[in-house]
Amino acid sequence: PAAVTNVSPPLLKRGQNILVDVHGVGFRSDHQARISRPKEAVKGVEVMRQRYVNATLLQVLLHVDAGAPTGGYFLSLVDGTGAATNARPFEVGK
Repeated sequence: PAAVTNVSPPLLKRGQNILVDVHGVGFRSDHQARISRPKEAVKGVEVMRQRYVNATLLQVLLHVDAGAPTGGYFLSLVDGTGAATNARPFEVGK
């Protein structure tokens, strides 16, 4: 099964579009990046587009709004059947 091992860079600044490398195993071109937060809805962080590079790398362009809440977020991948991978953390800082 697919699994995410890390998200790079792990700290994102507000008010930018940032290309994030998602590393892992078993990625497929139908995997879609999903952003989540513990205990609350995600506001101000969205997936603009993504590019499947190979089974171990997905590049995701994230837009981090200037007013996005700082703190911890998670990124996971969901395939065409709705099956999700594990989630790996990243942070939004000022």
